[in-house]
Amino acid sequence: MAEGDFNDAELAAMEAELRRIQGANKKASGVSSAFSGSSEENLVKWQLELDSFLERMDHLLRCHILKFEDGHVVWKPADKPEDVVFNDSGANEILKNISMYINRNTILSNYDEDTINQKVFDFGIELADLIEGKYEEMGINTVDKAMLYPIIWREIVDAVHSTYLRALNGGERESLTKRTQINQSLDGYGGGMSQPMQYPRETRSPLNPARLFLGKYK
Repeated sequence: MAEGDFNDAELAAMEAELRRIQGANKKASGVSSAFSGSSEENLVKWQLELDSFLERMDHLLRCHILKFEDGHVVWKPADKPEDVVFNDSGANEILKNISMYINRNTILSNYDEDTINQKVFDFGIELADLIEGKYEEMGINTVDKAMLYPIIWREIVDAVHSTYLRALNGGERESLTKRTQINQSLDGYGGGMSQPMQYPRETRSPLNPARLFLGKYK
């Protein structure tokens, strides 16, 4: 694991501790602020969760289309098989590879611009080699499908590049750290709208996300 990356257990511990701190402070103060409670938890979850993006990428790789059905917008297979660029094998192969780059470990890392550019450049070359080496197996078996391949390749590489940019100079990690510190400070003082609470403050756990960020991972 590269320096600056988190494993799943560490990320789960950080998120669980953040929820515990928010719950304890909200119960003690009896008030909620715009920076605490479920809204803050949902914001952190949204910031770290990339599954919804990968799910959308999966649908797009399979050329699914959005349709309005029974009052809901749902993904449906393409009307014409010839409109599907990648078959299931091809879509699965590409999604498997991009999920190794578009994940929480990437966005919470700390990379300089040169490292990001080199990583994305290498990924682009390897992705092109993969598809061109297995294009028939992946379902690219007509000229029309082959003509769509370059733009699809660029879109995938751009998505990976955007993910790495969130880790430029540790930007995503710093943003999450500052939000956590502000939330803890406001929770401790009734959202900044009243005098300090008279309740005893709870002892911070060694898993406090701020300590993880500012200590071991700084």
